[in-house]
Amino acid sequence: MPIEGEIHVAVPWDGSGIGCADVRSTRPFVAPRLLVGKTLAEACALVPLLFSICGRSQAIAAAAACEAATGTPAEPRTVDARALLVAGEAMQEYAFRALIDWPRLRGEEPAAKAVADVRRRVGDALAPLALATGANPLAPDADACERAARSVQETATEASARLLGEPAAAWLARSPDDGVETWARSRATPAARLVADVLDADPRFGASDVALLPASGHEQVVRTIAGAMDADAAFERAPRWEGRPAETGALARRSREPIVAALVAKWGGSVATRLAARVAEMAALALSKMNVNHGQATLGSGEGIGWVETARGLLVHRARVERGRIAGYRIVAPTEWNFHPDGALARGLRGARFADAAAAERGTRLLLQALDPCVAARIEVTHA
Repeated sequence: MPIEGEIHVAVPWDGSGIGCADVRSTRPFVAPRLLVGKTLAEACALVPLLFSICGRSQAIAAAAACEAATGTPAEPRTVDARALLVAGEAMQEYAFRALIDWPRLRGEEPAAKAVADVRRRVGDALAPLALATGANPLAPDADACERAARSVQETATEASARLLGEPAAAWLARSPDDGVETWARSRATPAARLVADVLDADPRFGASDVALLPASGHEQVVRTIAGAMDADAAFERAPRWEGRPAETGALARRSREPIVAALVAKWGGSVATRLAARVAEMAALALSKMNVNHGQATLGSGEGIGWVETARGLLVHRARVERGRIAGYRIVAPTEWNFHPDGALARGLRGARFADAAAAERGTRLLLQALDPCVAARIEVTHA
């Protein structure tokens, strides 16, 4: 019974450009209410059933929050297994976007068979680690973890080669000055062609002054978020960092990577820069160099917080436990950061110029893809 909703984007086009886009979420936020009253085992089993996207990461964040609330941290081997589960899920998500959605944006045939193979192989590899996500998790066998890690990396290597058209190490070693542009102009893969199209149209399209959510020092970050949640009962619907909207995801995590940092300096956090950051992250996955971060922190007696850096960005679960049952639960998802009413999408569209309404719709969809919501998005172009 997945809980969905959608992102609705109303784009006022005045005949030449866009003023202020109206970004609204219809996500119902009922998951926390469904968890209240459940035992920890029931809650941890229910969470992945409630979310059709990033279910493994949701389950890990839930388990971590419950563990922190009860003062029962997971064993080190379980922690390692969870990192593998997060990395594998991120790779599946990136493969789907880069090999299915990105080609469709250009009217090309998606690589459906290749994506299905990635999902099957990663799913098979990670299946023995599934018990690492529940309440009172069982520590996976060390050999099972090693086999899973090897299989995930092999699959990521093949998928990234298809995405990049070259080995991951070679792509990451490209010159920060013009490496991405040279790769894109080769037009060797659908991803390269999409980036080339964006560069040809406007390399700065989609950039804004929205800050990047910190991608390091996660415990301090989530403790700060917890404090903001205490001060705002509706924080998860429109989260803020230091009082302002912020962006999370691949760009936040890769903004200091030389090849991505150079693009940020030239074009800001544009669509082209975000796409390059996601390509860089796929390459890092192939080399087992993705910063797979997840963890937990105790906030007080009976209350804990768990976090996971998912493909789309920082996911936070907060649990309050009383007498072995969930007494309170809150979730802050990446989509609410990136699709804040005054966030990266809204500000990235502000002032953009388009020749016609169809071009405005295409541009909006491209920026949506670069930010990657975890639910469907509906775009409505109106004449201002």
